[in-house]
Amino acid sequence: MLPPSRDKCQICAVAHDPDQPHNPQSFFYKWHFATQWKRTPTWADAMAHCPEKVRLEWTEMLTGAGIDINASDVTGGIQSQEELDTRLDNA
Repeated sequence: MLPPSRDKCQICAVAHDPDQPHNPQSFFYKWHFATQWKRTPTWADAMAHCPEKVRLEWTEMLTGAGIDINASDVTGGIQSQEELDTRLDNA
């Protein structure tokens, strides 16, 4: 597998600010993580490097959408943007 381009995060191959979580849905991140830790990453893993304030904000948003940040199903079973929006509106 080729490394990410220089303008992307070198851990998840997605463009994001360094203080933001890695993308646990990124194939590159899942492969990289599983190679090192022998398991599927979670949102908690993707946020581990973030400042506490960022982790709290993301945890609140994700749990508000019904996503368990410690589960390997990082989508929480959400099938569409519409379903995510509905969950967040009802949180």
